[in-house]
Amino acid sequence: MGQVGIEVLTTVCTVLASLLVTLIFNIVVERYRRREKDKIASKEDAELLKIALQALLRSQLYELYEKWVPLHWAPKDVKENFENLYKNYHGLGQNGVMDHIHEEFMSLPTLKPKKTRTSSK
Repeated sequence: MGQVGIEVLTTVCTVLASLLVTLIFNIVVERYRRREKDKIASKEDAELLKIALQALLRSQLYELYEKWVPLHWAPKDVKENFENLYKNYHGLGQNGVMDHIHEEFMSLPTLKPKKTRTSSK
């Protein structure tokens, strides 16, 4: 192999090495971009799940509120359940929507009010 053959072979090897480095670089960059997109999608999915869970908890809180407040009392275990739901709801992000309802519900007595008899003459 002569001098020209060695130069051609060196040039071909250099070009192939450059192409290989470029290919590897593009693969790494594409994988990085995909990971970033997945992270963003994951964060968006987590936020949607958080919003959905908060809505479900709020619905359960309203359901308990609507059932027991008109009765002017709530059993201890129902109030404990309400408090647990509220803490989890509140932990997902404060928005103040349920604060008044929570206060009103938790102020209910735990004993059923005795019925007062109306005296008849």
